[in-house]
Formats: sequence, C-alpha cells, structure tokens
Amino acid sequence: MPATLLTAIGRGRKDDTGTAYSKSSYRIHDWDSPPTPFFAQAWLASPEGAAVDTVELVGTATSSWSALIEEYRNDSAGEALWLALEERCGEQNSPGVTDEDLIELGRVLSQEWQRNVRCHVLCHREVDDDSANAILERLLTLLPLKDPQRQVFLDTTHGLRSLPLLALSAMQMADAFAPGFAARTKLVYGEFLGNPRGFTFTAVSRNLAIADACRIWEQSLDAEPLAEILAADYPALTKALRSLSLTLHGNAFSQLDARLSQLRNALDHLGEKQRQPWQGLLEASLRRMLKRLQKGSLPARLSALARLRAERHQYGLAILALAEAATALACPQAVETFEDMQAAGRRYAETLSPKQREDWHYLFQIRNRIAHGANLVDQKGKITEQNLAASYTRAQRLLEQLIKDATP
Repeated sequence: MPATLLTAIGRGRKDDTGTAYSKSSYRIHDWDSPPTPFFAQAWLASPEGAAVDTVELVGTATSSWSALIEEYRNDSAGEALWLALEERCGEQNSPGVTDEDLIELGRVLSQEWQRNVRCHVLCHREVDDDSANAILERLLTLLPLKDPQRQVFLDTTHGLRSLPLLALSAMQMADAFAPGFAARTKLVYGEFLGNPRGFTFTAVSRNLAIADACRIWEQSLDAEPLAEILAADYPALTKALRSLSLTLHGNAFSQLDARLSQLRNALDHLGEKQRQPWQGLLEASLRRMLKRLQKGSLPARLSALARLRAERHQYGLAILALAEAATALACPQAVETFEDMQAAGRRYAETLSPKQREDWHYLFQIRNRIAHGANLVDQKGKITEQNLAASYTRAQRLLEQLIKDATP
C-alpha cells in the first residue's frame, strides 16, 4: 500500500559550536539510523518508512528549514541554498520564508530521499488560535482523502507542539468526512532524549478509534462501530451489541426485551478482570442505558427508548417507538392479524377522554407520515423541523400518562 508521510519541522537545536544542528541516531525496531537532525529522515530510511512515496513537510516561516539541507551542502548550489535558508530562518527573529522560497528545497530533498517531497509554510511565525483555522484548512488539503488505498504516517515527534496537534485534529476531521481515513493513518514518533528511538505510536490511534466508536454509541445508539472495536477482547458483548443495534435500527421492537436481556447477561459475565483500561467507562455507559430502559412493562420500556431517541434529536425514531408503545398498551396480547390489532386500538381509544383520544389519533397520524414518506405529498399537516419536536412532546406526554394510569 503506498503511503504519505506528514511531518512538521520546528525550531532545531544547534550543537555546541552553534553553527550546525544537533543530530541523533534513532533506533527504529531493530534498525539504527545514521545521525540526523530530523527524525523523519531517519524514518524514511528505515524499513518502516519504505512504503512512503510522498512527503508533506509543514512548518512556519521561521522553522529550521535550513537543517534539512545541511548535510547536502556538497556543491556550490547546495551551499547557496543552505545559506539562503539560514539567513531567512536560522534564528527565531529571522524574516522567514515563503512557499516559493522552499520550492528548490523540495526539489533537492525529492532527489536525495527518492520521494516526492513538498514543503509548506502554514503560517508566518506564531501558531495560535488566530492562525489555527487557516492552518487546519491547509492541512486538510494535504491529506489524501480521495485515495482510499493510500496509508498515512503522521509524525508527532514534536509532541505537544502546535503543528502536530493541529495535524492530529486535521486527521480526525478528515475521518469524520471520509470514514476509514483514521484507520489507515499511523502516528510515528521520534524520541531524541535518552536513548533516541523511533516507533509507530499505535496506542494513540487505537484510543482515538475507541473514543470515536463510544461517541457514536452515546450520540446515536449505533453500536456497530463499537462492536467492531470490541470483537477481539469481548466476543459475547460484541454479539449482544450487534443484536441490539440491529433491533434498534430496524425498529424490531418485539425483540427489544430479548436484546436487552442478552446485553445485561454479557455485562454480568465480564468478570472482575479489566482487559482494557476503558472497560469500566464502557460498562458504566451501557448499564446506564439499561437502567433507563428497565421498566415494568413493554410500553414503558418503549416510552423510555423514545426519550433516549429524543435526547439525541432523533424525533422521528422517537415517535415510531411511541406508536409501538401505544400499540402494546392497547393490544397487550398477541393477535393473529393486523386487523385484529387495529380493532384493539380502536376499542382502547374509545376508553380515553376526548383530549386523549385526539392526541392518540394524532400520534398514529404523525407516525404514518414519518413511516410512509407522506411529506412527498404537499398537504395539510406536513412534517417540518419545527413541528416534529413538538409532535414528539405531545405524544410523549400522552403515553406517559396512559402508562401511569395502567400501572397497578
């Protein structure tokens, strides 16, 4: 799989002479790099970086761009380029470079590194909140979003420096609009203190993926991404979540109780051993959901599910759940035909007060509009963004009162 390396260059450290940049030899797995002032250069020379054919070098106007050419000053052209860059960005208070000033640097590095190397000045001098949006916009244009077969290495060597942090946020944003991008992005890190080494920082990528999957579950009740993350360590929990997710997606409310029981059983059998550091947080989240749905009757559980949907602004799904709760309330026993179920609903509606009966009929009217795409026909009662939430509130209020009245 071809790969792109996105790496940031900061302010390099000068050696004791003050005329050259400090160098380190990095150990990358079982391979030792030649001394270099720039970790990405060591990474590219290692077996780990062999797949990289494109390098996007980013920095500020006063980053230590001259450090990249230092060891290639073997002719007059190389010396002249080094001097020009050193004059413009050798010190913090230097005037700085532009993208145009770095075209020749990119050409030399492409030749020396045998890759396509491009250099980008993301801001003039300071990286802060004022420049962050413009930098993020540039970073997003550098990510290969349109090539799903291309892997990405994101060099975070500068740690909590601003550009690597913004690059990481760009990667997350890219994944939001091109799902799967984060899965093919690997973070690489060069540790130059102590015994210099380089490695793929898989823990960060894994933690971000877990966080995203948990966030999707919390925000939408879609458990599929979470189940995929859990599969290797928690097979029973994975199966339970997938079953519950299918039930919720398909509005298969007759299976809800069985799926909740399956999830509860999987959680009860997790055991005391914590296989992952986030296990406790996930278990607490799932048990909170189970507790909210732990009601004395199916109508009450469906009403609670509707409230969970509404809290996530999924009012259409909430109304569908309320309609099923109403049906379960009116027809608690299994019947043979749809007509029998409708007849039970009519008999139940006749027992209600006039206002309740009006709200009852309105619930099924709005339910049918949502389920059958009635908005394709321009007529009175059309569902709008404004009245959908109000329709849910009206139906929820009715069902909660009817369930309360039916509770012994």
